[in-house]
Amino acid sequence: MDNQISQNRLIKEISLIPEDRHQELYDLIYTFRMGLNQPEHKLDEIMQFAGSWSDLPEEDFKNFYEEVEERR
Repeated sequence: MDNQISQNRLIKEISLIPEDRHQELYDLIYTFRMGLNQPEHKLDEIMQFAGSWSDLPEEDFKNFYEEVEERR
């Protein structure tokens, strides 16, 4: 089975997404595409912060997550 997805198949899937969600989809695609232009060392810098909040108390994490959701 071929792992590559055709542009037509992508377009078909996109056409099935409700219009009121198009901005979110655009933001996702744009962010993903811009990330492709980032040098690999930039990813290493970002990954240094992975798990930074792992020792955050559950209540603080919940508040943080809710705030992020509100800002989206």
